[in-house]
Amino acid sequence: MFQHFRFLHPEYEINDFKDGKRYLDFAYIRPTMQICFEIDGYGPHLQKISRWQFSDSLERQNQLVIDGWTVIRFSYGNEMKVGKLETVRKELSHK
Repeated sequence: MFQHFRFLHPEYEINDFKDGKRYLDFAYIRPTMQICFEIDGYGPHLQKISRWQFSDSLERQNQLVIDGWTVIRFSYGNEMKVGKLETVRKELSHK
């Protein structure tokens, strides 16, 4: 599935349902699939998050799923550990 990175787009811009712009960390786009890879750092994503930001983050992910995206999240520093790509392959093999 992931023979090369031609279909992988960093900082991929999408329109959200509120007519605004959102940016995915990485988007892997093929005719039959759209995969969003998000890498979340503890500091900017959790440490000082407000209730509104927390709700917005969940709403953003839900809208991606509703729009047909598969969303895969990693924590910063954990994204490149051995076995992560294999985990992704197994998860997506049934799609």
